[in-house]
Amino acid sequence: MLSPVAGQAEGGELAAQHRQVDARGLDRGRHAVRLAETSLGAEQMYNLERRGNMARTPGKGAEQASVGRASGSPPRSGPLTFRFPSTQQAFLAAVIVLLTGVVLFVISSHVRPSAAATIHLSGISRVDFKGQVAAEFSAYIQHLHLGSPTGQVDLALPVPGSQCQDVASALGGTCGTTGLTLPTSLDARWDSPEQVTLVSHQSGEVILTAMPPEQGGEIEMVFVGGSPARLCLTRSLDRAKLTLGPSATPVTLPTGGAQPLSSCDGLILHLGSSQLAGPSVFWVDQVADASARLTGLEIQVSASDERFTVTPGDSDHPVTGPLTLRSEKPFSLTTAGVAPNITTVSDVQTAGATSLFVFGAERIPTLWRREQPFFTALGVAGPLTPLVLWLIGNWSARRKGGPAQ
Repeated sequence: MLSPVAGQAEGGELAAQHRQVDARGLDRGRHAVRLAETSLGAEQMYNLERRGNMARTPGKGAEQASVGRASGSPPRSGPLTFRFPSTQQAFLAAVIVLLTGVVLFVISSHVRPSAAATIHLSGISRVDFKGQVAAEFSAYIQHLHLGSPTGQVDLALPVPGSQCQDVASALGGTCGTTGLTLPTSLDARWDSPEQVTLVSHQSGEVILTAMPPEQGGEIEMVFVGGSPARLCLTRSLDRAKLTLGPSATPVTLPTGGAQPLSSCDGLILHLGSSQLAGPSVFWVDQVADASARLTGLEIQVSASDERFTVTPGDSDHPVTGPLTLRSEKPFSLTTAGVAPNITTVSDVQTAGATSLFVFGAERIPTLWRREQPFFTALGVAGPLTPLVLWLIGNWSARRKGGPAQ
């Protein structure tokens, strides 16, 4: 049994040993902290801290670990918060939005989406149709002139092709497999109006010109491209005076009282020039009545009364002078009457107008003009939005006592 003195000595020695162990443990802990601060990365420190949390709360730590592994999401340092832009960020955003608005303005000022267009015409004096034009024409006349210095035009006579030699004996020319070829112009005259009809014709361009009575009252048609234009007569030629050339003696073709053909399949006269590739031309005068139907993609027209409507755009706008309409879809013009009162049977309409040029100005509105309120609002709100957010951020920071951004 130890004496009291020996027991105190032994207890003091044990206490000293414990203090030494605690000191060494504290030194190791400090060394570990310093090592962690200098050698471990942010992710390692996060893992150490996470393991410590899991050790203190095993259930919650296991649950968080399983959720993290399942989602594969990276560690988060805290909840996401909205940060108001700084002065530099707000200014840069405003400049970018402003430049974007300028680019949109330039583009929208030159883009013209197709529109619906309607044209009302009366007193038509000239029509120039282009773009895969289909043409029809019919008139009651007393004078027909075929031929020009260039090109070729055909005339179907109301006599069978078997009579080609008889007609050639009276008019001249050469009979062939396709009809009678005459190397000159031809005039046909009647004492009273007779009908002449244009066989439906396809060409690249058709020009119709109508002269007023004081200038002769002629209607001229010119066909550019495509096959030669072909007219036909369905009445008897007994009363027709045919003249070859400008100064030849009129010739009357006897038909022997035979009934004229009811279609345009009779003997074909080919009136050709030395340049057959040129336009086909004919004109008529002493016109009692006439009608035409032209279909194409582009028209230039002159009339004494012109009004147009564009949707969206101008409504029933009166104009004078040449008017040009282009469309991505074919549209038609149907006329009736004689000069100076040639009018459209119905208004010219197209749902795909891409250009309407009047008075040297384009009347199809641009995308900017159509959507001007929207683009104006966007142009004002766009640059102001980052500036407003910046002002709100500064105001909020001042209220919280923090420095302005």
